[in-house]
Amino acid sequence: MTLSPTINPLNHITFPEVSNWLIADKIPAYSITGLAQPIVKIETVFHAGEAYSENPLIPTLTATMLTEGTLLHTSKEFAEALDFIGAEIVAITTHERVLVSMACLNKHLPLALSLYHQCLTKPRFDYKDFNIVKENAKKRMFIELENVNYVARREFQRLLYPNHPFGNIVEFRHFDNVEIKQLISFFERFYHVKNATIYVSGNISNEVIQSLQQFRGLNSPSERMPFIPETLPNKSEKLFIEKKDAVQSAICIGKTSIPFSHPDYIPLCITTTLLGGYFGSRLMTVLREEKGYTYGIEAFVANNKFNSSLIITTEVATEYTRDALSCIYEEIDKLCQKPVSVNELENVKSYLKGTLFRAFDGPFNSMDSFKTVHFHGFDLSYYERYMEILNTIQPDEILQIAQRYFSNNFIEVVIGKMN
Repeated sequence: MTLSPTINPLNHITFPEVSNWLIADKIPAYSITGLAQPIVKIETVFHAGEAYSENPLIPTLTATMLTEGTLLHTSKEFAEALDFIGAEIVAITTHERVLVSMACLNKHLPLALSLYHQCLTKPRFDYKDFNIVKENAKKRMFIELENVNYVARREFQRLLYPNHPFGNIVEFRHFDNVEIKQLISFFERFYHVKNATIYVSGNISNEVIQSLQQFRGLNSPSERMPFIPETLPNKSEKLFIEKKDAVQSAICIGKTSIPFSHPDYIPLCITTTLLGGYFGSRLMTVLREEKGYTYGIEAFVANNKFNSSLIITTEVATEYTRDALSCIYEEIDKLCQKPVSVNELENVKSYLKGTLFRAFDGPFNSMDSFKTVHFHGFDLSYYERYMEILNTIQPDEILQIAQRYFSNNFIEVVIGKMN
């Protein structure tokens, strides 16, 4: 007789050790090791995102130009040098931060780190490369603006944070008002030792540590960082933009909510997952499985330094736009009116525990998880609290959270058709 293996509940997770030190120019550095393969990843984070410029295109183009050659290498030479050793350097811009990452084999670290150091200290800012990067970004935006989901997210962001840097999104006019000297000025102002944090993960040998100790040459701060005001709660608002040739309508519904540090933040994330955060969620079950309105719908919590935002997004066939909106609000109302069943809550708990375990599968994932909480001033003990709440939260608590944070003041954006 074949016996099924014993099913053991996931109630505890062992977190990796995070080491921290100051590298050569007194830049704070954090590391997680443990990878058997000889691969190392180095990430440098600067508070230099889109919110730090009246023209949000300037931070994005500045970050992009970091990988378009250095004072020692043209853009072609730089790319070929990386390809030759199989290394990768990528710059990602968000509203608040720029993350410049480098990944390579340990045996190629000396050359890879030299190229990485050059792009952070001696970027080329070539005029010809700048024009190519700018034109390519403009063409991508032309194409993306044909995507109803892209337009919906842009307009939602604008309504969520009116008259605030977080709501300042790139427009075509910004391309006409950006010059390479502005990028150089932005780089000199924000890419400096007092505005940098380094995260290292992978197979971290003594050679890696010693190499990073020679990581010098970032700019010195030239002036104070600009002040970003706190965000305010949004007002209830609806926006519909008709797109006559659309075959699908993009829907984005949400509101501002509590900050990452709030005691209710973890219960709020659990409640949001139950509503629409995984394949077995209520919104997915109703709108996809029962109604057939969409291939997928998602509810999640996004956060920034001041608060978070509850967001529900989907794309539906245009003939179902109004019906889909009604279903979404009906499920929100049900969540606020009746306690979830024990069985449904246990399914959500199991899903989130599995997700948490995968988030610490290896040093790269572990470092991503650490950065998430470290950006808000926490360490990995935050996840111990997360697991504790996940193990103990009850249906009546889910109901209270829903009534507290899902009851009103939603922003609704629809791009497409209202048949």
